[in-house]
Amino acid sequence: MVTKHMVSFLPLARQINPWPAGPPGHLNHSLLASLADEIFLAERSPVAQKIPPAIYAGDFIKQHANDFTTELPNLYFCQLRGGQVVSPPVAVINRHKDIFGDISLDWRHPRTNHKYRGWKFVRSPTYLPGKSLCLAATGAETFFHLLFDSLSRIWISEKAGFKLQHFDHLIVQQDTPLLREFLKLFGGHIPSIIDLSKVRHVKCESLFVGSYQSAPGHFHPQYVSWLRKHAQASVSSVSGNSGKVLFLSRSRARSRRLLNEDEVIQILPKELVMPVSLEKYTLYEQISLLRGAVGVIAPHGGGLSNLAWAFQPINVLELFPADFFNGCYWELSNVIGAKYAYLEGKSFGLEIPANRNFKVSPSLVSDTFQYLQMANGNYYY
Repeated sequence: MVTKHMVSFLPLARQINPWPAGPPGHLNHSLLASLADEIFLAERSPVAQKIPPAIYAGDFIKQHANDFTTELPNLYFCQLRGGQVVSPPVAVINRHKDIFGDISLDWRHPRTNHKYRGWKFVRSPTYLPGKSLCLAATGAETFFHLLFDSLSRIWISEKAGFKLQHFDHLIVQQDTPLLREFLKLFGGHIPSIIDLSKVRHVKCESLFVGSYQSAPGHFHPQYVSWLRKHAQASVSSVSGNSGKVLFLSRSRARSRRLLNEDEVIQILPKELVMPVSLEKYTLYEQISLLRGAVGVIAPHGGGLSNLAWAFQPINVLELFPADFFNGCYWELSNVIGAKYAYLEGKSFGLEIPANRNFKVSPSLVSDTFQYLQMANGNYYY
């Protein structure tokens, strides 16, 4: 039995002007009421969370980034009768053909009448009877966006009083073995999975839609806690790496490979550091690895999403190509209470800076991680 949350939203006319575009979770409350047929959750998140400074190690250890405050968006969960989902790119559309701009990330820019006019390259919609939960999100074919943008809708639906067994269908960006491992971790029961990489366009009798847990690349602490609770309940033991520092290899990645990875690993203490390629492990094995680790050294990449499973004090050293920095794992480290530092290397190739292969100074990696282990707390000076 689902109990609807009481919300004090004022309905607006069906003529949406301006179109509901903006950062995820910032959809105007009254506008949400005019777009949805029924609202089960409308929750104001805490205003902000403070992220402490990060260590940057260049020619010498120094404080590189000031602390900053990141805003947490509001959360909602609602029902659209006759709602549609289209991909690519992912768009959620109500029966009045209004696009939910804040969760249809690639459709937030002005279009004719701000209305769905049809995608010529997609098929006629497949009709889904019963209740369908939309997990599809832009980029959710990758580990990071699957975990933090797509699967977070399960957490939001639970906050609204729904569980996976309440739904007849799950609409996902791509059906993969990893997705199914996560679904088992979060609920056991797996409804019929609708793979948008194959179906492209669905029309639902009842479409249930949740907001993003936070803007892409950011984290709602309550969602991270929910992830950790499920991981702790499902994986009770740790692997044989207890007390080890994990070096997460990207040697098999298409981009951003650390070209002198072997040199870096050789200079680090062999009794302490354990090189791993996470793609060789199941989800449960990855969780087990992180539960026992005391540190992580890794080039920037989706593998660092596994920091969510770290349950003891942990030190994180992230490696970047030159002229590129993404602070998402700095923020995630803060959420889980880890100490964080990063290094910038020398890039090679003509790709955009974020995708270039690179090298880092092995001795600088070693010195920085030793410094990080000795640093007290999360503020570094």
